[in-house]
This record gives sequence, C-alpha cells and structure tokens, in this order.
Amino acid sequence: MLSRSGKDPGGALVCRRWPLALAAGIMLAAVSACDESTAPDATTVEQVAYIDGIVPHHQIAIMRADEALAKASRPGMKTLAQRVKSDQTAEIAELKATRIRLTGSDETPPAMMPQPIPAGPEFERMWATMMIVHHQGAIDMSRLALGAGVPFPLDTLARHAIQAQEREQQELRDSLMVWYAAP
Repeated sequence: MLSRSGKDPGGALVCRRWPLALAAGIMLAAVSACDESTAPDATTVEQVAYIDGIVPHHQIAIMRADEALAKASRPGMKTLAQRVKSDQTAEIAELKATRIRLTGSDETPPAMMPQPIPAGPEFERMWATMMIVHHQGAIDMSRLALGAGVPFPLDTLARHAIQAQEREQQELRDSLMVWYAAP
C-alpha cells in the first residue's frame, strides 16, 4: 500500500510510470538528433522504452531479493527471494539480448539503490508488503507496453512478466496471511 506521502513501505518514492516515461523521453531526444534515414521507427522506440524501464526495475527486485536472502529468517521467504532473483536475472538477460538486436547496445539506465529495510522482527512483513507494491510497478509497465503494441518477443516477455508478478504477489499476500494472521 502506498502511504499518503507517496512512499512504499520500504521508504522509496513510488511512481509507477516514471521509468517508461524517462526512457521514452531519452529515446525521443535521440530520435530528434537523427535524420530520417537513421531515425528508429516508433515501434523500436516503444520497445527500447519498455526495456529501459523494466530492466532497472528488475535490478531493484534483485537487490531486494539479496536483502531478503541476507535478513529473512523464514525458509519460505528465502525460497521466494531466491526465485525472484533467478527469474529476474533470466528476464534481464532476454531483455538485454532484445535491446542489442534493436540498438546494438545492451546498456540501460542504472537502477536506483533502494533504501534498505531494517533487519529485525518486522523485516519479513515489510519486505513482503514492499514487494507486492514493487511487483505492481512491473505489471503496470508491462500492461502499458502491451497497450502500446510492442511486437514479439517483447509482447511475450511482457505477458510473462505480468503472470509471474501477479503469481508472486498472491504468494506474498498468502504468506502474510499465514505468518501474521491474528489467532
């Protein structure tokens, strides 16, 4: 849940569409510097914008997973964190390979370092709650990309991201209910 201050429970400022908007702005600036013969088409711009938004987002999820692997005490939390890390790493590799085919470069904007969640008895609750919100950002970016008509293979990757993130959100919600439900 977002607080009124616009921050997620982990303290990081949340704006779900800024990575895609930033990437699109960067690409549009680059396009304006090209002449017609070298300018990428709109589909390429949309694809690169999606990649440049979702890769740093996934990199943050990996940082968060590493944090859970180091601080969580529940085996189920560590298992989920390891799966998040593995899945996001594989998706990043696919996205960067697609970016190379589109632009000749796999470089994406850097991920912002998330504010650490303090270790302690509330770590797992805070981490799970924050990851539900974080996953919603990837779902929103992927739906936005699908709405913009990104072609294969990104449409497949976006659909997969939505399904995987929604599945993990539900797993996190279920875990929170089991771990913290009142007797």
